Amino acid sequence: MLGETGRRRKPSPGRSSSDRDLNSPDKSKKRERHPLLVVGAAVVLVGSVYASIILMSHEGSPSPPSKAPPLATSAHPKARIPSHGNYSEPKLRLNNVEEAKAKAKKQLSGKSEAALPEAPAAQKAKGAVVDMREGSGPATNEKEAKLQGYFGPLPNETPETESTRLLAYASAHREKRERKHAAHREAPKYQASPESLTKHKAPAWFNNAKLGIFIHWGVYSVPAWAPLSRRVLGGGDSNAAACTGSWWNCNPYSEWYGNTMHIANSPTAAHHKEKWGDKKYGDFASMFEHDSEKWDAGEWGKLFKEAGARYAVLTTKHHDGYLLWPSKVTSPTVEKQGFGGVPTVRPRHRHDLVGRFSAAMRASGLQVGVYYSGGLDWNFKGPFSAQPIPHEGSNWFGGVTGIPPVPEYATYADAHWRELIQRYDPDILWNDIGYPTKGQISDIAAGFYNENEDGVINDRFKQIFNKAPSIQDFATPEYETNKHTATNKWEGCRGIGFSFGYNQQEGLQDYISSKELITSFVDIVSKNGNLLLDVGPASNGSIPAMQRERLETLGRWNAVNGRAIFDTEPLFNADYGGKTQHGSEVRFTRRALKDGAWEVFAIVFDKAASYHIPERTLEGGMDSGAGFALVLCPNPLVGLHGAVPGCGVGAP
Repeated sequence: MLGETGRRRKPSPGRSSSDRDLNSPDKSKKRERHPLLVVGAAVVLVGSVYASIILMSHEGSPSPPSKAPPLATSAHPKARIPSHGNYSEPKLRLNNVEEAKAKAKKQLSGKSEAALPEAPAAQKAKGAVVDMREGSGPATNEKEAKLQGYFGPLPNETPETESTRLLAYASAHREKRERKHAAHREAPKYQASPESLTKHKAPAWFNNAKLGIFIHWGVYSVPAWAPLSRRVLGGGDSNAAACTGSWWNCNPYSEWYGNTMHIANSPTAAHHKEKWGDKKYGDFASMFEHDSEKWDAGEWGKLFKEAGARYAVLTTKHHDGYLLWPSKVTSPTVEKQGFGGVPTVRPRHRHDLVGRFSAAMRASGLQVGVYYSGGLDWNFKGPFSAQPIPHEGSNWFGGVTGIPPVPEYATYADAHWRELIQRYDPDILWNDIGYPTKGQISDIAAGFYNENEDGVINDRFKQIFNKAPSIQDFATPEYETNKHTATNKWEGCRGIGFSFGYNQQEGLQDYISSKELITSFVDIVSKNGNLLLDVGPASNGSIPAMQRERLETLGRWNAVNGRAIFDTEPLFNADYGGKTQHGSEVRFTRRALKDGAWEVFAIVFDKAASYHIPERTLEGGMDSGAGFALVLCPNPLVGLHGAVPGCGVGAP
């Protein structure tokens, strides 16, 4: 995946993700310590402003509670990636997290994940992947499936009958939403014009959500390979580059495998020849369909919910043009030439994977987003129909790397978007790269908003280069963060590693550390953003163990500290007064209370110690000129266990 400009920059330390709000704590019970964060006390200082300090500590922090279950070290018989003959197993296959830590410590010259909480015993993984189907199904009937939270195929169910069953979930969701808003329904509020569409703003649920999960899953999950270049498009290197040449030659995104394998002398082309011989990209489609046939989407819903996410976005069609739903929309060009260079292969899955996904996410309480690559489709323009995309710095909107200009593609993309909206009633439309100039996206957007005013659309429907799109509820920087607090809503998206799709070559040294992930998340939230954190499942839908561990760690952090994150808003520009007297970075959020007061949170990126936050002016709707100071009470390490001695107020 690439942004509309195709630029991927070096990740900065101040980025990460987190989610899930907390209810008021029960102070009669001890609260679990978390080694990445300790909480100070709340102090009433000015009027009706409550100030809380949260300290993030990595080294010298308390150990996880002794009652935490140890990570199971026994090998799970199914915990492996599907094998396809000469399939290459992942380079890094570890028996448990402790072994992974030791290996990372050696690789990173002593920089280890020293104080990570233990993962739950349910993660029985040997190697890189956990089998997601273990213990959850299959159910014998629909009633049992619902009770189990199972969202895979039922016994003796054909793809057609399964799709009908899944669409009933989406239809019921639509009817429920329409009943809820029936009293407020008027004449269509939005028209297909820039003046009308720009009036729509991101709704409260999206502003408060803070954390979403991105899923890149498709045919490219079978080869699951990209060079470990660790390079950033348009910038320098992140760590030492293991690949030389242009960015396209060393493309670290495994979801671009179908393009990079066609670039002569690239590492991907060499790998493909060695491992797969004369296989064409289209030959992977049947392997992916076989591996994903019995996938249970309910396991994703449970994992994402426990991480604290409030929405999830699935790649329904990436640049290779393969569809994760049994679409009724066809194209003469694609039907004639086939998919991925194989005339007999069609670019769509027999089973309704998008239907399983949307039903499972809603069952877990998450909003549903659908990603669609409107700007690239290699069946029309690119490696399957002509030449691969080789030009570094090329204009996405013209030349070799351009959006397919033919009217047939515009009609094809329009029909797909309408079908996705009609079938699954999504809450988020997430387009990528751009959109054909002859496309009717303004009509589609107006219809979407009129049916679901709480729906949101991202900023990548651009149809004219260097001109802002008329449709954008939120901006989507990729592997980047804002320097200042943004007035308008934005969403930072990134992978846990350097690839969005699963890259079997990546190991711990390629994954963002838990501390960096959490500080990045806090930084984004404090600047009016959400984090869309990507996972790349294997071809059978299982989440690689190291990616899963990051989500679980984030979930445990959110369970303790979510009150300072979810349902909050920025306090003021995070660059203004954003350091303690020791030079530690500080980020601020605030939460409105029922009595009209504000709860203010200061989150410090450093070891636990005694901090003083300089006096600042509160802006953005608070009392003009009202200054406040935040002072951490003594002995902050006991903050997670209730009141801090000498302060008299419990932790938030």
